[in-house]
Formats: sequence, C-alpha cells, structure tokens
Amino acid sequence: TNLDVLESTYLNWILKYKSLGNDCIEYVFISRVNDTGIILNEESIEYKWCSLEDFVNLIQWYGDKILLKKVLEEAINNKIYFKNEKIEKIN
Repeated sequence: TNLDVLESTYLNWILKYKSLGNDCIEYVFISRVNDTGIILNEESIEYKWCSLEDFVNLIQWYGDKILLKKVLEEAINNKIYFKNEKIEKIN
C-alpha cells in the first residue's frame, strides 16, 4: 500500500470466527499512518479516506457496530477501551 506506518497499537481485542470451515483468530490493532500516495495491489480496486462515522456505516461488520465505534473512538484518542483482553466470538 506504500503507507508509512507511524505507530500501531493493540486494542486488547481478539475476534474468533469460522471462515471456509477454518477456525480464525484476529488480534485487533489500530495504526496511524502518514497521508501518502497509496499503491493498491491486485486484491484492491479502490480506497477511500473516511470519517469514523462513515467508516462504521460502510464496513461489513458481523459484530456490534456500536461497540466497534466506541473502541475506535477511544483508540483515536490514544486510549484503550478494553482494560483487560476481550475475546469475542463472531458467528
């Protein structure tokens, strides 16, 4: 993507779900990047910088979008929403 990552922060959030018959685990991070020229690869055809509100409305999310927004609002303000690690199972 050619993004210059300035900082990545683990958000104390683990998502567990099944995909194509496999058990998947994802650790949730937020990254801060410089607003530079983005280079897309063969998996992406376009991108869009959005406000948090627009992002939450646009993203296909199988969990609780209200919780997602709260977690991201805190992260944007350099705070961690979950004081202890949270494991969320998504169906």
